[in-house]
Amino acid sequence: MPEGMGPRVRPSPRLARCAELGGAVVSGPKGQGPGAYCVIQDPAGAVLALMQNPG
Repeated sequence: MPEGMGPRVRPSPRLARCAELGGAVVSGPKGQGPGAYCVIQDPAGAVLALMQNPG
């Protein structure tokens, strides 16, 4: 289970796909519902935050 995942946060298939493609989950997922986020790193080293749309 990635760091920061509590028992109420479901793992995302998209985060698993990130790892399959050579990326890494840096942090998260954290939070629930609107405003939930995670931080990923692509295979080239770029880091970005992904946030669930609050609307």
